[in-house]
Amino acid sequence: MDIYLVVYDDISYAISKARIHDVKEYLGHHYYPDKDPFKTPQKAKKRTLEDMVDSVDVSFQEKLFKLIRDKRLDEVMVYKDANLTKQHFSKIRSSDTYKPKKDTILALCVAMRLSLDETEDLLASAGFVLSSSDKADMIVRFFIETKVYDIYEINLALYDYCNKWLGGSEKSLSS
Repeated sequence: MDIYLVVYDDISYAISKARIHDVKEYLGHHYYPDKDPFKTPQKAKKRTLEDMVDSVDVSFQEKLFKLIRDKRLDEVMVYKDANLTKQHFSKIRSSDTYKPKKDTILALCVAMRLSLDETEDLLASAGFVLSSSDKADMIVRFFIETKVYDIYEINLALYDYCNKWLGGSEKSLSS
């Protein structure tokens, strides 16, 4: 990556030089604690396809049920609080290849009262992220950051802003 900094006068140059020093120092302490961030990186050892396949992380299903166990949550309460049906939750439990929708994962995260980091980790296990360019994601992020885990309150906000909701079906929201 190439970054260009254009400076037009001596005062701007002095300010820019000080700012670059501050950023470099910050990165050195926070982002790269064990190495100089501006040192030319050494080439990584080339990985084979087998190496990459062998290093695949645990599945969404494994991660979900480990979180439920670790937090000592009742599975019935989790799927009810996520506004999911017993059949849907059973499908998640019985299939290690189940590919959930993003809103299903978010509903489960809310039901389990996960932190933002835990939510992002569970989403990543299924190939999703919380995007700052998606209004619905930002609404869910807001509720998680403010520790409001009421699925119905979240769904009201989602419906008002985006005409979306978490868990359930169209029938469950309209009835």
